[in-house]
Amino acid sequence: MTAVDRFTYWDVEQARIGDTREVPVEIVVNGKVVARQNLVADGKVRDLKFEVPVKESSWIAARTLPATHTNPVFVIVGGKPIRASRRARNGA
Repeated sequence: MTAVDRFTYWDVEQARIGDTREVPVEIVVNGKVVARQNLVADGKVRDLKFEVPVKESSWIAARTLPATHTNPVFVIVGGKPIRASRRARNGA
């Protein structure tokens, strides 16, 4: 059995804050966390609202570390290309 088999990476239990039922939901823009809210992880569908100003072309995703990460949404501003940092491109 490998380490991957023993540890379930994509499990909301990994993201719980202490002994609570809350997990952090973060908005990531070009690899940087720009907003965060805690959400009760009780199996119910819940609405979240984030207001994130986007001044330049960017990729945006939501995540709950280390449990889940959405695919990015690409936002183009003024027809200019996305210029994420080197750190964001390397997954650091």
